[in-house]
Amino acid sequence: MKSNKRIFITLLCMAVLFAMAFSAFYIVAESGHDCTGEHCAICHQIELCENLLRSLALAVNIVGACVVGKFLCGYCRTKRNGITAAPTLVALRVKLSD
Repeated sequence: MKSNKRIFITLLCMAVLFAMAFSAFYIVAESGHDCTGEHCAICHQIELCENLLRSLALAVNIVGACVVGKFLCGYCRTKRNGITAAPTLVALRVKLSD
């Protein structure tokens, strides 16, 4: 079950990277095309690719900010308390045999 989840996550990451890479390549390849006017299909596709790249960049920034915030919150909490739990026999998993 765990390997199926790992495969799915890997495929999902590869699909996102594939979409990002080919959107960027399409924008570069078609940047100098001859525009046919207001309803140009290539301009519309370029706009869609730009929107995809913007939204993926925003998602990556939000996730990164959440990770950094969680790390800083945990760091500040331990720094502020300054008290660490004393190791007990139960925490150390000591077997008390008679």
